[in-house]
Amino acid sequence: MKAGDLVKPKWGTPLDDPERPKLGLLMEWDVTTDQSPAAGWVKWNGEYSWDIVYEDDLELVCEAKYEV
Repeated sequence: MKAGDLVKPKWGTPLDDPERPKLGLLMEWDVTTDQSPAAGWVKWNGEYSWDIVYEDDLELVCEAKYEV
């Protein structure tokens, strides 16, 4: 995954709440070099704030066409 990708939360995660938007845009993404999972910031559709999320909690919907 990389910044600019369109994502949605995976089923069964805390992000999968009926009151929350189902799609988001990866705004920043960090692939760490140690054992910790990749994480980044997602701007969810219709929400003002961003959420920090881990790769295991997201499903890729559409890859970004351009580098950001």
